[in-house]
Amino acid sequence: MHAFPDSWRENVDNLFGLSLPKGTIAGSGQDAAGLLAATIQASPLRVTLIILGPLTNVAEALHGIPSLVENLEMVYIMGGAVDVPGNIAISGVGIDKGTAEWNLYADPGAAKIVFKSGLPITLVPLDATNQVPITSAFYKLIKRRHATPEATFVYDLLTTSMDFIESGGYFFWDPLTAAILMDGSLAEFETRRLTVVDQERPESGRTRPDENGVQVRVAVSANAGRFEQAFLEALNAP
Repeated sequence: MHAFPDSWRENVDNLFGLSLPKGTIAGSGQDAAGLLAATIQASPLRVTLIILGPLTNVAEALHGIPSLVENLEMVYIMGGAVDVPGNIAISGVGIDKGTAEWNLYADPGAAKIVFKSGLPITLVPLDATNQVPITSAFYKLIKRRHATPEATFVYDLLTTSMDFIESGGYFFWDPLTAAILMDGSLAEFETRRLTVVDQERPESGRTRPDENGVQVRVAVSANAGRFEQAFLEALNAP
């Protein structure tokens, strides 16, 4: 496994200095993998799962209960870089990995387990998310349109990240994946056979095309304008 940089984790844990209302639901007392498995098993319908980070908890849940595969309709994963460079080497943390994307690089062994589990997977890799950057123009839009607490929180969050936005390296990775789950017409897809390189070597974490790999539905492009409009409308919905 490879940890995200400490400073990144601290910023997220501290909500970049922002605050949210306190939750009203008590914690379950279960670990993440156990809670995930129990929730999937309790559903009367097949579950669609979205994964916006490393695949560790999903791999652990499948290891404990392989039959969870039968309860899942589709798994959407934000991760990987299929026909484009990865984003490790360019992230400024001194890790020379040119082919991997952070979510899968964080736990490539878990990613390989999930890919090989038989789950139906829709992958939203950098190939698609690279086409939907968070731009100064979008910031100006949400500055004018943040009529709900949700939209205001996103506006405030982006305000703390203006240097990142202006660098050109900030993208709608997770929101785009969630939006594609809700509206598949936001992206174009290809069916590809892929494998995840889990050995500790220069390509560790790479999502590599492989004729003997697992068949995956891959988002290869995305409509930035339509996504931005849908995102703003969802954030500002009463």
